[in-house]
Amino acid sequence: DKADRVLTIIKEELEEVKNRYGDERKTDYVIHADDMDIEDDDFDLDGGDDKNILITFNINPNDLRGGNTEYTLYISAVGKIDDRDSKYDNNKTGHSIFQEINIRTDEEFVILDKIIFTDPLNYFSEGETSCGNTVTVTAKVWNVGDNDLDNDEVFVQIYNKELGINKVISFDRDINSMDWELLETTITIPSNAKEKTYSIQFIVYDDENLADKDVYENREDDEAEFYQLLKVTDCRDLALAPTISANLESTAEAGKELIIKTIITNNDEDSNFIISVSDFENWATLVSITPQTVSIKEGEFTEVTIILKPTITGSHSFNINTLVNGESYSQPVSINIEEETGIFAKIIDAISDAILYIAAIVALLIVVISVIIARVFRRKAKPQF
Repeated sequence: DKADRVLTIIKEELEEVKNRYGDERKTDYVIHADDMDIEDDDFDLDGGDDKNILITFNINPNDLRGGNTEYTLYISAVGKIDDRDSKYDNNKTGHSIFQEINIRTDEEFVILDKIIFTDPLNYFSEGETSCGNTVTVTAKVWNVGDNDLDNDEVFVQIYNKELGINKVISFDRDINSMDWELLETTITIPSNAKEKTYSIQFIVYDDENLADKDVYENREDDEAEFYQLLKVTDCRDLALAPTISANLESTAEAGKELIIKTIITNNDEDSNFIISVSDFENWATLVSITPQTVSIKEGEFTEVTIILKPTITGSHSFNINTLVNGESYSQPVSINIEEETGIFAKIIDAISDAILYIAAIVALLIVVISVIIARVFRRKAKPQF
């Protein structure tokens, strides 16, 4: 049930956790909290020092319906004195406070939660992608006010100047009070982007004109503006990547050697190349790669012969890999492996070929004999006057 999901993130900052001893005694403090995220819940605190702690917790939307908007936040810090020269060494100390909290729901406001970047080509590295890739963006768009919002009252702008991202997302359905709708879209990272971490901005407007006055804003002048980090890696200049082409130089039959002629062109400065193949193990065995290492000058190419021996028929693929200057490049190759021709089939083919040859010879003999007969008849013919 959506009502059971997280409504929003409420942030309260403890103004200070203070060591009440005025001398240099050090105290080890632990902050206790239930269902909360604490920035630093275990730390040392020297005498006279203080430390700000950020505490984040979630409110269930069911608890806010029906006017239940007043809460009391209790926080305690428990410490242990660390001073071998003091009689209070290892003694416990601590302090508790509480704060009244009133969560307002009588104003229109929208927040984004659970903003996630996913690269389908790098699915297990959330929040990370590569240059030139397309990233899926998902987020929960929460209506935290008492009134329902129509679909033409919520527009989310996704923006980053450096990456050239400026996209506006609208919604097909209304967003009910204390409920959320899923934002899902894609953004494309430029192929020439720099490798670094970018801050992607999300702004929620109540009008598609996207004017400053249309940004959702609460009484504290907090605007519906959110940020999520996206790490961009693997930004090689593809124009300098080696060119790898492959041509089949033999029949593609199971049990027979499969010969692939590969041309590797160096588009960068003079370099040493290491050539390998991968992802063939399930359908073939590797016979040889000649050569496996080679030095190629800038702008020049080298021919590499790869020999595999297929063991399974059907459509298959493998990768031709080059390693140069610590960078790896791959070229996928697809191929269809047919069954090896049997002895009986070979005999039939040989007989068929023989029949064709014989037929050709017979046809030639018929032509020669016809020519000879024609000449004989011409010689016997008498002149006519």
